[in-house]
Order: sequence, then structure tokens, then C-alpha cells
Amino acid sequence: MVTSQDRTDDGREKSSTESELAVQFPGVSLDVIHCLVQESYDRLTPAKVHSYLPILISREVQTELRVRLPS
Repeated sequence: MVTSQDRTDDGREKSSTESELAVQFPGVSLDVIHCLVQESYDRLTPAKVHSYLPILISREVQTELRVRLPS
């Protein structure tokens, strides 16, 4: 069962992940980062263990942004 506290924690973690990614990728708009984080979160949320979601989401989005950005 998902509680309101779980949703609050997820929201904080997503926001923190987005902020960290914005610092790492200053040339990428916050909207793009937000969308990529949300897509990753939606894809990974069915996992039974959520402890590692922030790091997994961050790594997934970093990989996507590196592929999209010209070198």
C-alpha cells in the first residue's frame, strides 16, 4: 500500500535528483530534465524495492542526456 508519506518522499527524491542533474547538465532545460526523470520514475516504480530508485533514475537520465548532447 502506498501512503501519502511515500508520495511525499518520492516527490522530494525526484526534486533532488532533478536539481542534481540540472547542475551536471546546465545546458539542458529544467523541463527536459523533469520529463526524463518522470519517465524513468514511471518505468521503475513497479519495482519491489524503492531504496535505490533515486540513483537508478539519475544514472538512467544521465545516460540519456549524454546520448542526446553533442560532444
